[in-house]
Parts: sequence; structure tokens; C-alpha cells
Amino acid sequence: MATASLTGLFHVPVISYASTSRLLSDRSRFLYFYRTVPSDNLQAQAVTDLLVALKWHLVVVLASDNEYGRSGTTALKQIIQNHSTQHICVVVDELFSRKGSKEEMETIFEKIKQFPQAMVIILYAEFPDAKYFFEEAKTASLMNYMFIASDSWVGSTEVTQGADDVFHSIIGLRPPIVSMPTFDSYFMESLLKNNSVNPWAHECKKTLNCDEGNISQCYSGVHHDGYVPYVIDAVFSVAHALHAILNCSTSACTKKWSDVDIRDLSRFIQNVSFPGYSRQNFSFNKEGSTRGQYDIYHLRKGSLTYSKLGSWSEYSPNLSGILEHGTTSEFPVSICSNDCKKGVVLTSFPLLIREEIRDISCDWFCNGW
Repeated sequence: MATASLTGLFHVPVISYASTSRLLSDRSRFLYFYRTVPSDNLQAQAVTDLLVALKWHLVVVLASDNEYGRSGTTALKQIIQNHSTQHICVVVDELFSRKGSKEEMETIFEKIKQFPQAMVIILYAEFPDAKYFFEEAKTASLMNYMFIASDSWVGSTEVTQGADDVFHSIIGLRPPIVSMPTFDSYFMESLLKNNSVNPWAHECKKTLNCDEGNISQCYSGVHHDGYVPYVIDAVFSVAHALHAILNCSTSACTKKWSDVDIRDLSRFIQNVSFPGYSRQNFSFNKEGSTRGQYDIYHLRKGSLTYSKLGSWSEYSPNLSGILEHGTTSEFPVSICSNDCKKGVVLTSFPLLIREEIRDISCDWFCNGW
């Protein structure tokens, strides 16, 4: 956010391929900021829809004690609070850091164990913090919890390595991973060429310790984290905006850069529309973000790979695959109380009883009239 604030003072647009903070959607503060990934608000909506679909009413929310974690969980709690059709209760809501004390983690685990009915943990953490959490959870003997993973660590089995007892299974959401064979070919060619036009090829070979005899072996060790299409769409957004502002054709431009007011570039970026790599039709919304779209992945205890179960879009959420899988795999139950029979209503416990259980106002019982 500091970069977006600074460049905004000089009317210079910034296009991010990975920044998801909901605060960056505030156009009064970040008028020149754009991103090719959806904001945390949409991931929070997707998680809430997942909770509703699987009838998980009682949840634990844990997050990295940084901007990523705080922004994500703030958005999630706001959407949960405003949800009109189902009451979802957050019984434990804590921030943590791998740089924190063991005592702080022990306190969090004690709070979780006070609510044995809450078997779903939403872990909105960056990769190192998520790995640290599972290590500490194993030590604290947490067992068979259902985890919902944020986009930062979903897909990585390294996070849960050695901690299989902690989780029953994991469901996670992340922007779609798009195969990029053309980029892979280009990248390989860049490593093979001695005098590549790509200025970063030499540095890449140096970092990978490559020479002419082991280029292919070096390339096989490169892991693309799935953000390549989002980086390319960010670059293409600028290219299309420049093409328009300089009034270019396929062969020439009628304007020079010196004829252009830098303050106008942002407006042209806002209006770009083209066949993208991260999505079929790429464009920015009024907040400078893109349409919310996530793939939903599942990791079963004992498995080494995540499997794709479905997808979610802000316009057409599709959770049928998750619902079918939830039935056959018997996901853990995480509810305040069972559904009521006909002729009775769901009523909250008296205030005094709620106070005795630390003011958790989501304990309910069926009351016959």
C-alpha cells in the first residue's frame, strides 16, 4: 500500500498481480491502483457461501498478524455478520505470528479446545505462518479439524507436512491456475540463448547456477506459482492503454509520449478490455479490481495432492461438487445445534446462560410452543 500511496502522488498507475487487500479498493485513497486479482472482499464472500452451503454454523477464525491476515478476516467477519439467511458464529477470532511467543499460541489453542463443537478452522495466513501454525497445533494435540485455506497457502502440502493428525481435510480457494505452455517455451528459449533480448535471462541463469550443459535440468527445477497469467495481463493492460492513448494502429502511432498528460494514463487503463490470459475477457471494475473467480481445492488426510472440486464466481457460484463431496466424505459437523423438527422454533439460550459461556450468543435450542 505504501507503493500505491507514493506513486499516486505523482499520478503514476500501479498494477499488481498479487495484492488482494480490501483497503486498496478505496478509490478516494488509491485512485491510481489496479490489480489483476480479485480483492479480499470477494474471497470472503466465497468462504461465506461455502460455510452456508455446507451448513457450518460454528467456526474458528485465525489469521496472520499482518496486513494480509487482518484485511482478509475483517472482510470475512463483515460479510458473515451481514449474511441474511444463516447465522454463522465465530467462537474464536485470533491473530498470530511465527515470531510470537509460545505462550500466545498456547492461549489460542486453549480457546479453541473450549468449543469442541467448532470443528472448522478458517486459516487466513501467509505460507510461513500457516506452516508454523500446523507445527504448533501438532504439539498442542489438535486433531481432526476441518480447515478452510486462504489463497496464500492452498495447494501446498509442505504446510501440513508431519501434521496429518491435525486436520480431517482441507478446502481452499485461489484464483484459477491457467496453463501457460507458450510462456514455458519462451522461458526455456531465454535460458538457452547466450544473447537473449530478455534482460533478466542472464540473472535467472546465474541464480539457478545454470550453464550450457544443464539448462534443461535447471528449467525442470523451476516452479511457476500460478501467477504468471496475472503478471502477463498486468503488462498487457499497460500496453493496451498506451496503444489507445497514443492513438496507435498496427503499424504506427499518431501521438508521441511527450504529447500525453501522465494523469490521463490511469483513465485509459481503467477502460481496457481484451482477451486475457487469466480470464477470457479481461477488464477492470470501478474499484480497479477484476471479477471475483476462484477454484476450490480439497486435500484429504493422507493424500499428497489437492484435487479440484468446483469453482466460485461472484456472478455464478458453483458449489455442487463440494456438496456432493461433503456428503460422500462425511465432512465434520460444526454447528450450534441440530435443525428443529416441524412445530418448534430455534431459540437462543437466556442471556444469563450465554454469559456463563463467555457471551457466545450463538447457542440455540429447539423450543416447542
